[in-house]
Amino acid sequence: MSITIHEITRNLLNILEKEGLRIHHGGVDKPPHTPAGVPLVEVLYLGEGFGFNHGEGPIYSVAEFVLKIALREKPTEESMVTLQSWVHRIREAVSPSSLNVGSLSATRQVLRVETKEVKVDHSDGCWVVRYRLAIRYRV
Repeated sequence: MSITIHEITRNLLNILEKEGLRIHHGGVDKPPHTPAGVPLVEVLYLGEGFGFNHGEGPIYSVAEFVLKIALREKPTEESMVTLQSWVHRIREAVSPSSLNVGSLSATRQVLRVETKEVKVDHSDGCWVVRYRLAIRYRV
């Protein structure tokens, strides 16, 4: 069994933490009391598509994740700009080169990171972003 997807997930969590997001397990839709401006993130694994191969080249898989980011802020222009900044920071930070670290650095397993969709919601004094991405990697 390949441990590649486990390493990709671990590296993704490390990237988000280094960017200043606080990792939260157990749902961010109704986050625990946190000070305003402290973003929480939950990483959800959605599954994978496994490429078909007849022996002519490497086999690839595409793993999909949703990053659920919660920011406790009132809906103002300033908080919306802050939220947009977080979305773009994540987009820039999560790349093949940033994921191909640690045990993946020698093999360069991650080939592409694609942002599939970003949706934003505000309710009960909390912004929630659902950032869906696909990571293509060599099996």
